[in-house]
Amino acid sequence: MSCQHLTDDIYDHLVADSKIPLKWFYKKCEQEIATKDRNSITQTDKLDQLITSIEKLMEHCDKVERKLEDKCDTSKVQYLADRLDSVEDCLKEKCNVKWADHIEDRVKDLDDRFTRHEQIMQDKVTTLATSTKEARKVDSDLNKD
Repeated sequence: MSCQHLTDDIYDHLVADSKIPLKWFYKKCEQEIATKDRNSITQTDKLDQLITSIEKLMEHCDKVERKLEDKCDTSKVQYLADRLDSVEDCLKEKCNVKWADHIEDRVKDLDDRFTRHEQIMQDKVTTLATSTKEARKVDSDLNKD
């Protein structure tokens, strides 16, 4: 209601509420409201239109689902999914075997290196012991003289 600077919602509320004794209209505003009431869509009509639209949408979704079911054979999809799972399992197994072989090779290499170093250390200890024994013999021979 532009002449009173009220929105249509506020005006409708004031007029519709029986507790508010506002019943005075300008002639121009009264004509606008009377015409608007005849031409306007009620909330129920809007709700009915919305429900109808939703029903049409649901029917369309059902049609699309039926078409998809017809186009897609679920047994083939399941077969492909099972094959893909078996390929993944096979790859995981091979990867685990490769990693296990790799780790086993590394451990063997480290063991070989440790054995070589142990042998070198043993040889050095033996050489040192022999040298020490010879040195004591030479020392005792020198002390006898």
